[in-house]
Parts: sequence; structure tokens; C-alpha cells
Amino acid sequence: METATRRQLAGVAGLAALAAGAALLFSPAGVVGALEGLADRPIPFIAALAGVYLIRPFLLWPVSSVAVALGYLYGPAPAMGLALAGAALTALPPFLIGRHVETDTGLFGSLGSSGARAARAVGARGRAGAVPVPVPFLSVSAGTSAMPPSHGSHLGTPTAANATTLLLLGSGELGKELVLAAQRLGVETVAVDRYEDAPAMQAAHRSHAVDMTDAAAVREVADREEPALIVPEIEAIATDELERLEEAGHDVVPTARATRLTMDREWIREFAAEEVGVRTGDYAFAAGREAYREAAADIGLPVVVKPTMSSSGKGQSVVRDDAALNDAWATAREGTRADTGRVIVEELVEFDAEFTLLTIRHEDGTTFCPPVGHVQEGGDYRASWQPHPLTDGQLSDARRMAREVTDGLGGHGIFGVEFFVRDGEVLFSELSPRPHDTGLVTLASQRHSQFDLHLRAIVGLPMPEVTVDRPGASAALVVDEPLDRPAVTGVEDALETPETDLRLFGKPDAYAGRRMGVAVATADDTDTARERATAAVDRLEIGDDA
Repeated sequence: METATRRQLAGVAGLAALAAGAALLFSPAGVVGALEGLADRPIPFIAALAGVYLIRPFLLWPVSSVAVALGYLYGPAPAMGLALAGAALTALPPFLIGRHVETDTGLFGSLGSSGARAARAVGARGRAGAVPVPVPFLSVSAGTSAMPPSHGSHLGTPTAANATTLLLLGSGELGKELVLAAQRLGVETVAVDRYEDAPAMQAAHRSHAVDMTDAAAVREVADREEPALIVPEIEAIATDELERLEEAGHDVVPTARATRLTMDREWIREFAAEEVGVRTGDYAFAAGREAYREAAADIGLPVVVKPTMSSSGKGQSVVRDDAALNDAWATAREGTRADTGRVIVEELVEFDAEFTLLTIRHEDGTTFCPPVGHVQEGGDYRASWQPHPLTDGQLSDARRMAREVTDGLGGHGIFGVEFFVRDGEVLFSELSPRPHDTGLVTLASQRHSQFDLHLRAIVGLPMPEVTVDRPGASAALVVDEPLDRPAVTGVEDALETPETDLRLFGKPDAYAGRRMGVAVATADDTDTARERATAAVDRLEIGDDA
């Protein structure tokens, strides 16, 4: 049994004991007698009545018992209004308990999912999520569900006053595909990034160039645009401000908390390995050079050294001998998104394969895309293919681990959950709470790409059956030198490759190692699809028109 489940069961048992004790101390007859004595004093009577309704759920009395007492004291007509108001009031305690307990893992994690379904079934939904209803179980379920609002039931007109606006924070190539998916369903899009003319800005209805690590700048854009959805696409964002925006009623995807926590490799690794209990390689965290060297020695070289906060391989390096330890420490510290003073030292897993399980949390549960195999260089994606072959047992293990970890984060949307396969065993690696670069292959291989599925999940639209229509592959176009004004040649030759398409990202400049485009291809099998995607990229050249 999970630690969280044991802790939650102990809390439920304590609350049940208090409720049983209170039920023995108070009787309906005694309470009715006390209310009758106050019937001619309106203010004390209303105060006492409110108190009765607030404690009623813990006394295990049916709500009808108080309504009958009111009818006895005042007659049917006056009692009806008081009973209706009391029914709303009595739902608040269980709802607030559900809202403030730990619902990320364990028993309450399951209750949150079932609560979302129960609350939807009775229409218990407000703009910012579930609302209490006068049935204790449903009120607790609504409170634990942390259910995002459903925007798909009413989509306005882009650029009009009734627009359903999606504010994208981070406007790279993945954000651009999400913008295009959103616009196909009539969602207004606003793209934000730290520089002008980022890829998604070129497709969005409006755009802003701001420092997204500046809380005031993020707040100003949100206040100006009043979005229905705030969708972070990168990690370098003022996550504390996202939490404040969420508290103010904005729908942050998947949640502000998930956005913050998945930036932190220390939290996600400890949560996955120690709280949820998924299998991982050996790892340790180090807060200084001495502790760092000790961690590397304890795990044993070779190791991978990473910042605790980074993405896309930034600050990551492999240490195969003692001479490389100092350089790896410096690289990790320089590549961090936020200087925590700590690094993570991981066992270099000599894996047989690595793959991504695109995991979609939505109103009706969790859906998985067929597994995506991939190749990385320096921690950054270079090629992917779908489907990736796994045994039934391996796929079942990966789905279980992905579900447990993403349930712990909550919210709706797609998560890219990465795994290794070593000696037939599946090991958890990392995850990101957004579309994944390895999932670019789904633009060709699936009827609905990962971007379409992400949009459906966050807007609250039905989730289709997800299958591979035809085996596919992708290959990244990467530059090896800085470019001030990139220009691509060889497009005609590349597109002569059978069953192949290109996505050229349109980035305004480039640094060495920057991803500038991708080829996606399909075929009768993934090996042929990979050959086609690679051949198309090999026919492209990027020069500098500056």
C-alpha cells in the first residue's frame, strides 16, 4: 500500500471517529427542541440553524431531517426557502475538506478521478471547476476532483468579444503545432515568448515578446488578454505567478503546480521513485562539489550529471572518468533554469531501448498513444518512430507507471513520459507536462496528432480512440553553427521522398545544435519510415542569408 494511501486512511479513520462521537452527543430531538426555543428570536435562530446545517454532515443526519424540523416549526412555505438555503450551506464542509486534502496520490487520487465523473454527471461544474452539491459524497468528490472547466461546450469567435482565448507561454515549434490545432477548432490564440517572431507567433492571432520569468510581465499579459486557458510550453516561466493566476480563477494547463514541480528533477524523481514507487536507475542529489564527488563514487562511473532544473538536455553531460567530474559540475550549474545549488547524479543506464509514452489525462480518464521509440544526442531529441515494439508486459508496466505519476500531478492534457528498457525491464526516466518533441512523429502516424489530443483534453472535448494509422518516423533538422538569417535549400529534393512531409520551424536565428525543422514519414514498417525521414533531412541544407 502506498505511503499516501496509508496516511489518507488514517485521516479518514480519525474523522470518522470524531463524527461517531458527535453523533452520540447530539440527537435530532434535542436540536429540534433547541431551535424551537429560539423560534421567536430571528437572529439567534438563523445563527443556530446555520450551525446545525454546517455540522450536519459530521453528525451523519440526512438533510431531510432538518427540513422536516423547519416545516414543523414554521409551516411548509417559509420552511421551503430556509431548507433550500440550508441544503447549499450543508454541502460546504465536505466540499472544502475535499478541496484542501492531499489529492495527488493514493486513495484520494482515485477519488478525485471518480469525483470528476460524478460531479459532471450531476452538472456540478463552475467556471473554475467543480462546485458543491447537497449530497456529502458528491461534495467531497467535487472538492477532490480539482476538475478544470470545460471550455469546449461553448467556443466563441476568434478576435471577437466572445472569443475562447488560449494564451501560450513559450512559442517554439511544439507551440506552433498546438496553435494550428486550436485554430482549426475556432480557438483564439495568443503566443508569448522572450523574442519576437518565434515559430508560434507566426501563426497566432496575436503575440507578445516578454521575459516570461518576470512575474509582473506574465501577469500583465494575462490581465490584458483574459484567456480561458493558460498553456505553458516551456519551463522558463514565473511559475509562482502561474499559481497566483490559477488561484484567481485562470485555468493553467495542466495545473500551475504540475508546471512548477516538473521543472524540478529532484522533486519528480523522488516523487516517482519514493512516493509512487516506480522503478528508476540509481540516482543521488548533491549540494556541493564534495557531496557531488561522493555521489558519483557511490553510484559508480559512468554517470550522467544534470541540473535539478532544466530541459531538452541543457546542462547535461556524461562522466566516464574522474577527470571529467569538474567540467560536468560546471556544465550543470551553467545550464540550470534556476540556481538551486544542487545537481542530480544518475546511473548511466546501459539501455536496450528508450521510448516515450504519450499519456493524456482528460475528463473521462487516461488515454495512451502507442509507444514512441526515440534517439537522443546530449539529452535532446534527434529521431523518433511509432509504434515502438514492446512486450505486453512491458507496455502494461509503462502504462501503470505513467498513470500513477501523472495522476500525482493532476490536471488535464498530454504528458510525455520517458522510459528505458534494460534487460527486459522498464525503468522510469523523466516526464514533461506538455506535448513532447519525440511526439512530432504523430503528425504523420496518427489520425489525431499529440497536439490535437492535447487540445481536446484541455478544452474538454471527447477523446477519440488513439491508434497508429500507419507506421511513422521523424528526423530532426539540426544546425551545427550559428546563423543570423537562416535559409533552407533542398526542399524540392526532400519532398520527393515517398510518404514524407516537412515542418520547417521558421526560427529567426540559430545557434549551434538548434533544431530548425523536422521530416515526418510513413511506410509499411518503422524501419522504412525512419530511412525515409532521414533521407529527407539529409537532402536539406541550411545557410545564412545575412
